[in-house]
Amino acid sequence: MRNFFHAYNISPHQVQTSWYLIPDSWLSTITLFAVAIALATPWIVNWLNNRPKNSKIRVLNVSIVDQANEAYDDDQMNHHVGRLVIKNEGKFIAKSIEASLEKIVFDEQERKDFFPVPLIWTHSQPNKGTARDIYPNQTVYLDVLFYFSESRSGDALAQFAIGAGKDVENLSYVCVGKSNILIKLYQESGQVDEVSLQIDWDGNSAPKMILL
Repeated sequence: MRNFFHAYNISPHQVQTSWYLIPDSWLSTITLFAVAIALATPWIVNWLNNRPKNSKIRVLNVSIVDQANEAYDDDQMNHHVGRLVIKNEGKFIAKSIEASLEKIVFDEQERKDFFPVPLIWTHSQPNKGTARDIYPNQTVYLDVLFYFSESRSGDALAQFAIGAGKDVENLSYVCVGKSNILIKLYQESGQVDEVSLQIDWDGNSAPKMILL
C-alpha cells in the first residue's frame, strides 16, 4: 500500500473517506430528513383535510312507474310517478343534496310565473326535509312528476313532485305539450350538478320524460 501511495506521490493523510461512509454524516442526513417531515406533516394533513371532496353524480335513467291503488294525499288514486335514477359514482359522499326544479321552458319561452322549488326524493331520510345524502356507489330515485289518469275533477292531471306548493298551479301543474325543465342538484359542499329534461304530455296518457 505504501508503494501505491509512493508511486502516485500521494500521502496517506491526503486520502479522504466518502461522506456517505462517515457515520456522523448519515446521522446528520437522517436528522435533517426527520425535521423536514415534521415540518411538512401539518401542511400535508391540512391539504388532505381541505382538498375538494367532490362526488360524481350521474343520471342513469328516467322511468315512469305505475303506482296503481297506492295511497296519495290521503286518497286511493291510480297514478304514475316519473323518476330519475341517480347514482353517486364518486369516492366521496354527496352530503345534504337537494334537487331543485329551477326553470321551465314551455312553447320556447321561459315561464315567468314560476320560481325554483325543491323536488322530493322517493326515499327520504330522517330530519333531512327535501335533502338527502347519497353514498359512494349508491343508487337513489328522485320523483319528478305525478300523473293521475283521473283526478278529483274527473280529468287527467300531471303535477311536478314538488316539496311544497303542490296546490299552486303555477308551481306544480305540467302543461299540455312539450316543456323543457332544468333541475339543479345542490350539495352541502357547494358542488352543483344540472339535469335537463323534456316532458311531453298529450293531456290524457302518462307524460313522457326524455333526458336532454
